[in-house]
Amino acid sequence: MKNTKIIIGIVVIALVVLGFWYSQKPKEAKNIKMSYIPASCDLVNFVAQEKGFYTEEGLNVELTKFDTSNQASDALIAGRIDASGCFAYPVAFSVEASQPDTFKSIRSIVASPDHPFLWLVAKTGDDSIKSFKDLAGKKVGRFPGSTTEAQLKYILKKVGVDPNSVTMQPIAQAQQINVLISGSVDALFVLEPTPTVAEVQGVGRKVENAETYFPNPRYNALYAVLKSYYRNNKDIVKRIEKAQDRAVDYIRQNPDEARKVLTKYTPYDESIVLQVDPGYALKSNEKVDLTKVQEYADILLGEGDLKSKIDVSKLFGD
Repeated sequence: MKNTKIIIGIVVIALVVLGFWYSQKPKEAKNIKMSYIPASCDLVNFVAQEKGFYTEEGLNVELTKFDTSNQASDALIAGRIDASGCFAYPVAFSVEASQPDTFKSIRSIVASPDHPFLWLVAKTGDDSIKSFKDLAGKKVGRFPGSTTEAQLKYILKKVGVDPNSVTMQPIAQAQQINVLISGSVDALFVLEPTPTVAEVQGVGRKVENAETYFPNPRYNALYAVLKSYYRNNKDIVKRIEKAQDRAVDYIRQNPDEARKVLTKYTPYDESIVLQVDPGYALKSNEKVDLTKVQEYADILLGEGDLKSKIDVSKLFGD
C-alpha cells in the first residue's frame, strides 16, 4: 500500500511537471497577414503589435495598410489578408446582406456619448450653428460614403429638419479642414480625428456629438475573420483574441501611452492623438449587445444605406 501511494505521488508530480513544461513550451510561430486603417479604431491592433503581444502569442503579424473600411473588407473576402483590423460595422452589414455568413466578428469597437466618434463641426467664430437643428438651408461637408449620408438624414429627421433642405457634399478626409477654413461649406459632419484636429488648430469647434442620436452604445467598428478561416484556424484566432485582449487591458490602464502609438500609424502628432477618443474596445469575453447592433442596422436599413434586412447575430456565430 505504501509503495502504491509513492507511485501515485510520483505520477502526480510528473503530470504537474509535464503540464508546466507544456504550458511554457513556445507556441509554434504562425505568419498572419492583417489589415489596418490609419485611424484610432485600430489602436488595439497597433498596441498588440508594438508591445509584442502578438509575438508572445506566437504570431508573426504583417500589418498591411488600407485607406478605407471597404478596402479592408474586400481584401479579407479576397483572401489577401487572414484577419482584419478595424473596419466599419455598416460595411459588414452590407456584406451580410449580399453574402450571408461571410464574416465572424472577433472584436467590437463601440462609440457612445462618453466615447464620441462622429461630430458636427462649425467654423470657429461662426455662432449661427449651435446644433443639428440649425442646418436647414446650410451646406454640410460630410465624410465620403453612403453611411454618413444616411446617418445625417436620420439625425435631421429626429430634430425636425427636412434633409432635402440641407446640401450634403462628400469631402475626402484630407480636404475637410481646408473646405471648412475656406467657407466652401457651412459645417462638417465628420469622424474623428478631424473634429479634434480642427479644434487643436483653432479653425473649428465641435458643435454637437452625433452619438446622442444613435443606440448607446453604437457598434462602430469590428475586427473580423472569414467564417471559413475561423473553422479551419480556431487556435490562431484564439491567439489573436488573447493578444488583443492584452492590448485592451494596456489601453485601459495606460490611455495616454497607448494613444502615442497612433503617431507611428497615422499622420498625426502627439498634440492630436492625446486628445482623440479611440472608442471603447470590448474584450473577447465581454458581452456584445445584439439588440443595439440590430437597432443600428435597422436604422441604416430605414435610411436606404442597407438594401435588405439582416439578422446581425449571424456576424457573431461560427
